[in-house]
Amino acid sequence: MVKRRLLVSLFVILTVSAVATVFFGCAQGKHFVTLYDGDEVLTTVLSDADGKVVLPTPEKTGYVFDGWYVDDVLSRRFESDIRIGSDTKLYCGWIGHKYTVTLDVAGGDKLNRTEYECGSGIALSFLPEPTREHYTFLGWVCDGEPVDIVSSFEYATDVTFTARWKPDTFVVTYYGNGGVLTDEEGRSLVGNYAVQTVEYDAPFTPYSAKKDGSTFMGWQTSDGSLFAAPSVWRLGDDVELTAIYG
Repeated sequence: MVKRRLLVSLFVILTVSAVATVFFGCAQGKHFVTLYDGDEVLTTVLSDADGKVVLPTPEKTGYVFDGWYVDDVLSRRFESDIRIGSDTKLYCGWIGHKYTVTLDVAGGDKLNRTEYECGSGIALSFLPEPTREHYTFLGWVCDGEPVDIVSSFEYATDVTFTARWKPDTFVVTYYGNGGVLTDEEGRSLVGNYAVQTVEYDAPFTPYSAKKDGSTFMGWQTSDGSLFAAPSVWRLGDDVELTAIYG
């Protein structure tokens, strides 16, 4: 029983001594320094008895460490010769690496500017929207992946953003003019007219027509001229065509 009391007493003495060491140590000039990256706590270090503190140098992909600051808006830099007089919070500053963003309009109209210097964390909302006749701009892609312009630049290298386009769609309406219409594969179609949808810059094969006792001679446009069918569709309007027989 006596031995147990002695052990308990010894434990109490050691515990009180440890607590006293911490508090008296702080009272003698040692203070806790909590290090932040924004709102995130990185670590906590302890100054020496003279209030001096050795601070680490953190690393962050795409950034260069810019030192420690005494406020969260990074307006006052903490200098290494400053003595810590109380428990303190310090905030790390960063400078984003600078990279080159090259814009490839991929057939679109020429931009006034095709290269931008960009750093990590900078919003991509500065990116222009190129134009291209008979196409709709769908956004920028990088290595096949869409670029989110409402986010920030987080690439760790120079990059090329390529414009992604959707071609306009046009309608070709054929009128059989008393004959039977056939599609590009030679299949007969029901009705006295048919509609063909074609994308700009896409290969184009026109429909044909046949009529008993007559020879199909081609197609006539709405203005009375003979339609010269292109192999690639680059007409900027819908077209109506009427069969001509001879």
